[in-house]
Amino acid sequence: GVYSNPDSLQGRTLLNNLLPDTPYGVDSGGDPREIPNLTFDYFKGFHERFYHPSNAKFWFYGDDPPARRLELLDEFLRDFERKEVTSEIPRQPLWSEPRRVEHSFAVGKDEDISKKVMVSVSWVLSEDKPDLETSLALSVMDYCLMGTPGAPLRKALTDAGLGSRVIGGGLYEGLVQPTFSVGLKDIKATDAAAVEELITKTLEKVASERFEKEAIEAALNRIEFMNRELNTGGFPRGLSLMFSAVSNWNYGKDPFEGLRFDAPLKALREKLVEKGEPLLEGILREKLLNNKHRLTVTSKPDFEESSRIEAAEKARLERHRTSLSEDDIEALITATKELREMQETPDKPEELASVPRLELSDIPTETLKIPTQIGRLGSAEVLRNPQLTSGVVYVDVAFNLRDVPARLLPLLPLFTRGLREMGTKKSDFVQLQRRLDLATGGISASPLISSKRNSDEPVAYLVMRGKAMEGKIDSLMDLMGEIATEVTWENQSRFLQLAKESYAGGRSSLISAGHVVAAGRLGMQTTAAGWASEQMSGLSQFEAVGKLIQQAEQDWPAVEAQLRELQSCIFKDACVMNLTADADVLTRLDSHMETFIKRLPEGKASSPFWVPELA
Repeated sequence: GVYSNPDSLQGRTLLNNLLPDTPYGVDSGGDPREIPNLTFDYFKGFHERFYHPSNAKFWFYGDDPPARRLELLDEFLRDFERKEVTSEIPRQPLWSEPRRVEHSFAVGKDEDISKKVMVSVSWVLSEDKPDLETSLALSVMDYCLMGTPGAPLRKALTDAGLGSRVIGGGLYEGLVQPTFSVGLKDIKATDAAAVEELITKTLEKVASERFEKEAIEAALNRIEFMNRELNTGGFPRGLSLMFSAVSNWNYGKDPFEGLRFDAPLKALREKLVEKGEPLLEGILREKLLNNKHRLTVTSKPDFEESSRIEAAEKARLERHRTSLSEDDIEALITATKELREMQETPDKPEELASVPRLELSDIPTETLKIPTQIGRLGSAEVLRNPQLTSGVVYVDVAFNLRDVPARLLPLLPLFTRGLREMGTKKSDFVQLQRRLDLATGGISASPLISSKRNSDEPVAYLVMRGKAMEGKIDSLMDLMGEIATEVTWENQSRFLQLAKESYAGGRSSLISAGHVVAAGRLGMQTTAAGWASEQMSGLSQFEAVGKLIQQAEQDWPAVEAQLRELQSCIFKDACVMNLTADADVLTRLDSHMETFIKRLPEGKASSPFWVPELA
């Protein structure tokens, strides 16, 4: 679980020590070592005080009548008396000197700990939440530094070859004060100082040489696209807006400020692009380089840590046991029995009726019907979905995976990532990302595997997704075609970077989400789709990536050949295109789609699907 996961321990130690004079200085989830100190009376009093409606915020979204909203609130609030609740989060006073923290995490006796250290450098950026224009400027700086594989800080750390992957996440504005964190995982203990020095030197270099103008424009376009699009995918938009609002609302700020981004974003663009002001460089110096509220956290593996924790727990239990009299022990037995009886006694019907719940009648009996128009363009089947999208065009292209040999399935996740992060014949991966950000809302690729009703065969596609404003649809389809047909696989060192990052992430997941791994192993025994999914995302894939790294280091041409084989198996013009846009925009897309289809190799997936041995 999270208390045995080194990544989680590092993040928790970082937060607790970066903001020590606030509630973030303690474990919000409840440290298992501290939970026994919690009395029931304190727990109950805390709940009564802070989980009272007087401390609640109410959010409505939709076109329902405002009067009905008030009636609903009254039904639930009428039985409560208002009380004053002080729940304001105090601000962390900024430090006058940087600080350092070291801690240990447990590892198995048979693990190689020669490169298992993690180090991160973090800052608190201001004494309070910044205004919206400053917040947008911080986001632009963060994207330019860390937001893409080619961003200078992320690239410098990756290219140094000191660790397996970049950690920290950069800018975070979800707390009472904004923070910035960056570091490396899986380094040698002797390289911790080198990582910290590399971070500082890279920031100094960027500040003195300035951010590239094109990078700033790409970041601004990316941020503006995300704000204007407001696409929450399958997540309810009302809830998404609420979660966005609480990052201000919970700290006494205007919950709707983030929606009014037009004017501050325009002012920021004018300063950065039109006037060329060194605003970002000034922020970088003030908030990072010259900021004394800096914390360096070093996490070190220790074979004895688990034994120390276990011994300390046993000693504590023994001290407590020896402090109990016979009467205390009897009282404890009685209290435990009473608690168990209370937990196992069913609630009375009138008590259950008082709990708000969703009734079956509240759930629509039919799913939402989208008026899809089905047609063809050349060899491709085309689905057109007229929807209000505020001028954004969404293009999904599904390529059948049935021609992919079973032996190559574990390579698919790295293949799909490499499509966008290996570069093409026209652009290296840094330039490619820049072109994507300048012209589109993003392009991605991922496998889609699912069982099929009344069939033993799975549904299996690689889905390439892209989005752009209608005026940029030419650029979008050109880039999607370029990625599918002109991706380059020659860069051995770049592929190894991606593979090692994937392997590090997989190892972390095995520790923190073992139940998910176990579920995947069970699922692979029942259906072909479950088997294929486990090959691409479970223990099988993790083990395969480990072997692939060794092979890539020793016999790169063989790995490159596998990547090219995947490319030739997947990208064919007999694909399925799913287009979503405003109704009038859909009528103007065919020529762009035809140009894309003509770039693809001719062919249709025809091989039989994989037939695994199932339980």
